[in-house]
Amino acid sequence: MHVDDGTDANPYVTFRLKIHLKEAHGLVIRDASGSSDPYVKFKYQDKTMYKSNTIYRSLNPNWDEEFAFLIDDPTYQLRLEVFDYDRFMMDDSMGITIIELVQLKLFETHELKLMLEDENGTEEYMGYLHLSVTVTPLTETQKNEVSYSFFTERFGHFFS
Repeated sequence: MHVDDGTDANPYVTFRLKIHLKEAHGLVIRDASGSSDPYVKFKYQDKTMYKSNTIYRSLNPNWDEEFAFLIDDPTYQLRLEVFDYDRFMMDDSMGITIIELVQLKLFETHELKLMLEDENGTEEYMGYLHLSVTVTPLTETQKNEVSYSFFTERFGHFFS
């Protein structure tokens, strides 16, 4: 007879994806002024998980932004889309790249230089993004702690 003692062979229930978006180099020109106003969207399972700040008039932007979010399955890809912000028109694509999360070793910080590609395949060199990524598995308790700290950071001022 098997007795469930409450322990699980795999106690991890989710994963924290920590990203440091550092910079980009050699981005494509999308504005008539000969420059671009780039920002990056990070998409997981077709949902935008993070959008960087827009860096105005730069083909070599320096973001230096750190953020983290929870994912439930590291076998999905992380899609990065770079856009040129346009105030009165639709934002122009400046390239995409994919991170195969399943290829990243857990608990280790990976420095990545990711070449941007044109979805239509019409442009050759579109520049690259430089960032670091860490995938960390979390237990149920750790997940709840992360969720609680996120909540108090965002909404704690309502209760003080």
